[in-house]
Amino acid sequence: MTEQAPARRGFFSKNIGPVERMLWALAGLALMAVGFEVFNALTETGIGLVFVFIGFLVFLQAPMAWSLWNAIAGRSTFERDAEFEQG
Repeated sequence: MTEQAPARRGFFSKNIGPVERMLWALAGLALMAVGFEVFNALTETGIGLVFVFIGFLVFLQAPMAWSLWNAIAGRSTFERDAEFEQG
């Protein structure tokens, strides 16, 4: 029996598993909350808006199941988490 090499992943392939997706979503929401509540993003200086913007970008990674940082590092938790859930 010959063992096949794993298929090469594309740069924009899903690379975030369900557990990590939840963590990214919570981190994004937390950053947006800090921007709005602590730095009062709507009335004060731009630092609150920076927190909201970065939080929004972090939050967007969850529904897309793709992270730039994981893609650059060549790592993925997508398959590993899926295998864990199945058995």
